[in-house]
Amino acid sequence: MYLLFVIILFSLLGFTLVSVDPLLAGIVGFAIIAGCLFKIIHMLNELHKHFSIEKPKKESVQEEFDRYLKELDDK
Repeated sequence: MYLLFVIILFSLLGFTLVSVDPLLAGIVGFAIIAGCLFKIIHMLNELHKHFSIEKPKKESVQEEFDRYLKELDDK
């Protein structure tokens, strides 16, 4: 339903841009394209932050492994 609303809205915007002054239509068209590009860059940045989780350091893994081996020896 949302997709249909967006398609109709942008169709009306397209017809409006065709019927107005070419300079104004160019400015509005450029603003729409630039806004979409900046939104895409923002979304990619958020995805990068989400998926680039710090991996545990090898020292901490080695320490845990040594602790586990020590617990096994104590038993």
